[in-house]
Amino acid sequence: MFKEILAYFGQYWYLVAAFAALLIVTVFVWMKAAASSRRSGADRESILKQLKEEHDLAIEFASLTAEKARAEEPKRLLRGLAAVIQKELEPQSDMNAAFHSLPVPKQYVYALYYVLCEGAESLGAFFRQNGKPLTTAANAAARDVIGGEFASVFARGYQMFDGEDEEISVTEPGVSDLNEAFRAVMERESGAAFESVKIYVNQHLEVFVSL
Repeated sequence: MFKEILAYFGQYWYLVAAFAALLIVTVFVWMKAAASSRRSGADRESILKQLKEEHDLAIEFASLTAEKARAEEPKRLLRGLAAVIQKELEPQSDMNAAFHSLPVPKQYVYALYYVLCEGAESLGAFFRQNGKPLTTAANAAARDVIGGEFASVFARGYQMFDGEDEEISVTEPGVSDLNEAFRAVMERESGAAFESVKIYVNQHLEVFVSL
């Protein structure tokens, strides 16, 4: 019996080879699917955690007081106010129109949240994932609220992606240089940037304490 099996394998070696190759591919696909499933589960948990944090922040900062605005850690203040503004925008059928109707300080804070908290890893990704009016407000906020080299680098990105200067084009080397410049300025000035936002909020408390 064993000899017959060996003889069969020897006679139809190409079928055995094809079966072995199929088995290897099947195992490889299964391992990739298992790894993807684990990543998806981790991503889902991360998203749910972030949504809960934003929900809790929106509740906490819905009744902002002057005392809390002065005492709060700058990054957490920005995240909390952005969460409240997001809740204000979500029910609207036209979010762009709703965003335009916000007071300028709210527009600035909301836009800077996406720059400093969501787009801090890559300025190019921020512009590719968002459009006007958010990017326009972010450019103005970078200039009016933060200033300095931060605003200069951000303005470069704005002109590259959303500006009307046809002589400035989007190229991969240009985007890579932009991302590197933004990463470097964030390493040096992120703390000062968040502090500038906090100062701005406290200068416009009449807008934010009534959120």
